[in-house]
Amino acid sequence: MKETTKTRGKGGFKTCFKNVFVLVLWLTCLVGCVMPVDKPATTPTSSLLTLLAPSATVLPSPTPLVDLTATPQASPTAEPTARRTTYTLKVQFDYAKHHLAVNETVTYFNRSGVPISKLVLVIEPNRTPGVFQLDSLTWVDRTAIPRSGLKGASLTVPLPQPLAPGNSVTLILNFQLNLPQRNGILGYGARQTNLGDWYPFLPYYQSGTGWLVYTPTGLGEHLCYDLADFVVDILPSDPKINLVISASAQAEGDSQTGYHYQLRAARNFTWSISQQMEALTDTSGKVKLFVTVFPEDKTAGEMALKSMGEALQIYSDLFGPYPHASLTMVEGDFFDGMEYDGFTFLDQNYFIHYTGGPEAYLVTLSAHETAHQWWYGLVGNDQAMEPWLDETLATYSEVLFYERQYPNDVNWWWNFRVNRFNPTGWVNTTIYDYDAFRPYVNAVYLRGVLFMQALRKQMGDQEFLAFLKDYANRYRQGWVSGADFFNVLGDHTQQNLDALIGEYFKKP
Repeated sequence: MKETTKTRGKGGFKTCFKNVFVLVLWLTCLVGCVMPVDKPATTPTSSLLTLLAPSATVLPSPTPLVDLTATPQASPTAEPTARRTTYTLKVQFDYAKHHLAVNETVTYFNRSGVPISKLVLVIEPNRTPGVFQLDSLTWVDRTAIPRSGLKGASLTVPLPQPLAPGNSVTLILNFQLNLPQRNGILGYGARQTNLGDWYPFLPYYQSGTGWLVYTPTGLGEHLCYDLADFVVDILPSDPKINLVISASAQAEGDSQTGYHYQLRAARNFTWSISQQMEALTDTSGKVKLFVTVFPEDKTAGEMALKSMGEALQIYSDLFGPYPHASLTMVEGDFFDGMEYDGFTFLDQNYFIHYTGGPEAYLVTLSAHETAHQWWYGLVGNDQAMEPWLDETLATYSEVLFYERQYPNDVNWWWNFRVNRFNPTGWVNTTIYDYDAFRPYVNAVYLRGVLFMQALRKQMGDQEFLAFLKDYANRYRQGWVSGADFFNVLGDHTQQNLDALIGEYFKKP
């Protein structure tokens, strides 16, 4: 998510949950996941690091949907070698009527390490009345499943018997989307149609807690994505309409035969369609880059394409290789911005107001959203309870980008992005701790950046950068908690970090 505006999750926060969330955070601070049992935890030299390490079990939040039949136990946070969940989506799309008819097959593989008695699918489109219509729900043998479990933005499916670790189950959904007329990540406006979080999906299942399903707020992200494989076929109802389709993967086929996409080991699949946009491409490297813009913003789009490519190379060198064959950015006709796997939206205002050079939000946010391909995409985390794990690191990655690509503008970056806001607040803030966006950003993004800079200064560049690379690769295509972050940090320094961590992080 970009730092300057509100994003995903437009529903208001339920006040009755607030005090409970504060209590849970006080008890579990930095504990998003339990520690792996197949890899002994390191013993940090700092006593505060030890304090922030997780206990054997995680107290359930009232918001995640807890599977009470599961036996809480530790499970690996890095992805095991078992097969991933697979989504097969066949879409008939009527652009003029803003309508989709979808056949979705979901094969879920239980890699949680515990038996699971029910599936819980998140259905974000059903937050808006009249948008989502579930026509049928069956097992793979076509046995009907009661649809009574559909309540609001979630669908609960009891399993005939608990699903053992390593086993899989398949269900089939047929549904329709009547897209709302609104500018945003899901809906249509005068110039484009966007489909973010458009299909029912299974969130991350955390052993000892359950399915991580959260209530949205007016700020930050609330969705928790597991890693999955996607096979998507899109057939436009009228192949004569000239459409520009941008997606998380490259398309095979055309409007006559249908567009076919495959995306492996990703958090989600996202796409955007327009009759009025132009796709800029860079195919000079191993990763194909696409920036789709409105024609009047082509010059700014070329700079965004350049910045995205530069950032991709820098982050690949620093954190490890980017995993996909392409990366796409779409200029959004809304006051917003959002990261997805292999795909990002960026607010049109940054294109419209770009005047040239690297001293611009267009450049900083192109670097920021590219960094999310590592901090969010490759290394997954609980975006509701520990948003700093992706937002702090994505924002700090911006300065690493400027240091290497535009070193003369590093001081500008610090003053423009951080210092002028005089940020305050605890870094390990949840999305439920603030009612306004700026205090939340100041704490999670900007104080997080100040912590990372102070940590780097105390450790030294060599050890600090080695820590980031190790952290990214140790949990590549995995899931982390704040405790994992600090445990890897403990492997890279013998210094006592109590005072530094205590300055920026609220502890239990």
